[in-house]
Amino acid sequence: IVFLSSLVAKGEQTLITTTFQMLDVDRGYIAFDYAYFSSSLDVFDFASKIESTFRPEEASSGYLSIAYKLSPFILVSYQKEHATAVTSRDREPFRLESDVEGETLLLQWQAGEFLGHSAQLYAGYTKREQDLLSINCYQYGSFTVGDCETADFTFTNFETGEADPALSTSARENRWLVGFSFSKLLGTDWTIQHSFRYQSSEVAASVESSFLSITDPFLLSFQLNGERLDTLIDRLRSSFPQDTPWKENVIRYDFGLNWALGEQWLVNNTLGYLSVSRNGYTAEAGEKEYDSNLMFSSSVWYTPTPSVTLYLRGEVTKNYLLGLDSMLYNQRTAKFFDYPFAQVSAGLLFSF
Repeated sequence: IVFLSSLVAKGEQTLITTTFQMLDVDRGYIAFDYAYFSSSLDVFDFASKIESTFRPEEASSGYLSIAYKLSPFILVSYQKEHATAVTSRDREPFRLESDVEGETLLLQWQAGEFLGHSAQLYAGYTKREQDLLSINCYQYGSFTVGDCETADFTFTNFETGEADPALSTSARENRWLVGFSFSKLLGTDWTIQHSFRYQSSEVAASVESSFLSITDPFLLSFQLNGERLDTLIDRLRSSFPQDTPWKENVIRYDFGLNWALGEQWLVNNTLGYLSVSRNGYTAEAGEKEYDSNLMFSSSVWYTPTPSVTLYLRGEVTKNYLLGLDSMLYNQRTAKFFDYPFAQVSAGLLFSF
């Protein structure tokens, strides 16, 4: 549940790490980026291919960035993220909405010339958390637990006298990022860019439930639809992500080509590849693990004034958001990453 309910379209940090070269920033900038996904824009029919009771309906993410030059060659930026996702289900819970909050601190250094290219080094730290999500009622197979009329089991809190939710879930990610990029001007209108990065994320998920905490031997031996309750609890517990943290490591390369159309327009096309490895992650028996992804993005930038820039970007990935959002991948959602995915984003940047 914890990740099935947080299928958030991730805007990623490409904007931040390329702005330094693409715009003539004097002292800094303020930028806003908005990414969106909905079933009506599902050009790859991603939702219907998922073999799950959950279906993604809508997801959006907004990013507010503030950057300032500490020197002519060093830029520090802070990014605030808020993402929301809505999923539907053909049984309890019928609809879920979850939120993710995140913060990123990034340091960029314009390192001068290297082999005829303009070189840049960058490093950053990101902290993301999924807000605590309480699910009042949850159906697993023919069994239902929680606070609803169809529940087979309902637990009452002795202190409040109110029914406990079926589940309470949350998740978090701590990520470190280092990278470098090289860009070179070809003629007067074209620029090529190579970018390499490494990031390491620690991911943790938690699931709390009064039902999963039953220890009374009498209750555990209770038969429900011909199955002992302790066996049912074990099966339900195994349907959630592991309760111990794990790490996801990503190595990524991007090749970009920029085309300047006069002084006000710029077209950027980027092709990327990444490889993923995990430590401390235990795959389910028979589960296929996904360890690479291919991405393509295209964006159009327009600068009506020297200090204002607008852009529109489309992004396509071969294996969903693999390597782009580490908090999404776990034992229950791995099967989602077998399919391509697309999203659109738009942004506005004020430089000063």
